[in-house]
Amino acid sequence: MASRAIGQMVAPTPQLHLGPDPDTIAVQIPVWLWITDPGELQVTVAAGGLSVTATGRITSTTWDTHEPVDPADPATLMPPVTCDGLGAPPPDPLPELDVQPACGYTYAWKSTEERTDGTGRWPLTVTANWTVNWVATNGETGTEVLSSSTTEQILVREYRTLLVPPG
Repeated sequence: MASRAIGQMVAPTPQLHLGPDPDTIAVQIPVWLWITDPGELQVTVAAGGLSVTATGRITSTTWDTHEPVDPADPATLMPPVTCDGLGAPPPDPLPELDVQPACGYTYAWKSTEERTDGTGRWPLTVTANWTVNWVATNGETGTEVLSSSTTEQILVREYRTLLVPPG
């Protein structure tokens, strides 16, 4: 019956966020990663005098940047980043550029058309990992895992500074 309760749960598609500004993601600058909290999932099923209640919460997020370790070898990708909970938005006020987010990633390569099969953007996939605990009225308990994911296309730029003598 626990599998029936968990089967009725629908983990919502995560809503991903990048910061501090998703329109100015750049190489060598840390990006803060987080998702919107969809709240708790709960389902109760009953049959034959027995009921099972399953309750799920997001316990971690996994972020797959699809960025290659080296653009000359596009088959070898950077490992995914796994964060506790939902991740976290950048604090206000913003920290210095060299501060690493608790949940974040720093792109090494800009997303050119040549590197991204013509899109000019790196795909970013976030998977929300749900831990579902269930309890039956007969005292049995257990834990299962659910997940849901979404992918967005991220433009990653490269900015260069030019030092000019005072004058």
